[in-house]
Amino acid sequence: MAGSIFRLSEMIDYTKLSRSAIYDRMNERSPRYAPTFPKKFSPGGGAIGWFKEDVDTWLKNCAEKAHRGISHGEQLMPEMPMVINSIITQYLSMTA
Repeated sequence: MAGSIFRLSEMIDYTKLSRSAIYDRMNERSPRYAPTFPKKFSPGGGAIGWFKEDVDTWLKNCAEKAHRGISHGEQLMPEMPMVINSIITQYLSMTA
């Protein structure tokens, strides 16, 4: 897969999720685990990254589920601030 790669700081800026929220979504033991959250990979040197395309797909799916009233993992990230929903709505309007 080719494309832009987000490092953790870029992932935080882009999704507006905190570092701990990102790691919680990747942790199967966390109550905020999100099985559909984009998979991280190691580009080398101990770094981790996410493909922008995967992140965009995940955000779009979250927004679509929210607009249909379907929860993400039985609950649509209850700690997600309203600003995130606004960003997702803006993203959907730009891609429509």
